[in-house]
Amino acid sequence: MTLRCAGTHVCEVPIRAAKRQTLVELLSDPQLTMEALLDRKKLTSLPGHRFRYQSSPYRILTFNVQPEVVFVAVWNGQELQIDFERCEIHGLAAIQKAVVFECRAKLTPFDALIRASASATLALASRQSFLVFPDAVLLSIGRKSLDLVFARLEQRCQKRLRKAVMQRL
Repeated sequence: MTLRCAGTHVCEVPIRAAKRQTLVELLSDPQLTMEALLDRKKLTSLPGHRFRYQSSPYRILTFNVQPEVVFVAVWNGQELQIDFERCEIHGLAAIQKAVVFECRAKLTPFDALIRASASATLALASRQSFLVFPDAVLLSIGRKSLDLVFARLEQRCQKRLRKAVMQRL
């Protein structure tokens, strides 16, 4: 049996003085947008609009976890779409292979506003390493982990993305 928890989050980043075209210019450049959202020291550009990012470590229970993701970011003419291709969660010892994280996000420009939406899933591919924990505990940890992911995304959009736009005005 696979345990899975999923969630979605939408945040709106109001930028009063920004015209849609200014926001399109930023979001249509995936490299520029990713550098605005993420710590440049932890971001590596890969071929084909792909990126590798090693997140800052954080604690969950007794584990110091540090996600490393490879994702693709592509402007489709209307919005910037971000799809995770691979996510490794370092710091979970032998059980890290059982944890699967998937995420999709999009950044859509409007006049004076960027809408960021994300959906994410956290699943256990194998229950074997977690038999000592009841399902309710594992699901609670999964939901808290997703909440943390969405809180980080919200903060990056509200602070870093807004700052990048304001510098272009």
